[in-house]
Amino acid sequence: MTALSAIALTNQDKALRQLNQCIESRPDDVLALYFRALIWASKQEWQAAIADYEAAIRLRPQDPSLHFNCGVVAWQAGDPAATVRHMLRARDLDPTCEGAHYYLALARHAQGRTLEALTLARRALELRPTECSIGAPEFVGLIDMLESTLDRR
Repeated sequence: MTALSAIALTNQDKALRQLNQCIESRPDDVLALYFRALIWASKQEWQAAIADYEAAIRLRPQDPSLHFNCGVVAWQAGDPAATVRHMLRARDLDPTCEGAHYYLALARHAQGRTLEALTLARRALELRPTECSIGAPEFVGLIDMLESTLDRR
């Protein structure tokens, strides 16, 4: 609880210290690993965030949100292959996860697989619920960009 209070007060260094203590005493605390990964990601410490997400995934492999969050961080870290790996797993666990389709589309495009990316982006837009954190302009913009890329070929 002290770590959560520190996070809420935006004292990330204090929160990290508290979470480190928690994880040292209870290395199977998925919630502590998750919160620490969030802090690492906010500090753009991508590899530390990925390591914590992957530790949490080993403890809770059927949680699509852990795979999704790890995939987002992998994308931010510039690793399309890891993004694909985690987003495929997130999508397998939750086929309606529009975010997994969206990031898969980005990663597949980065890998030169633009036609596949376009299919994924269109599927992401179809799945997009109204409360999604990725807005309609991002979905449509990605589709437009992918279509333009294919038209230039």
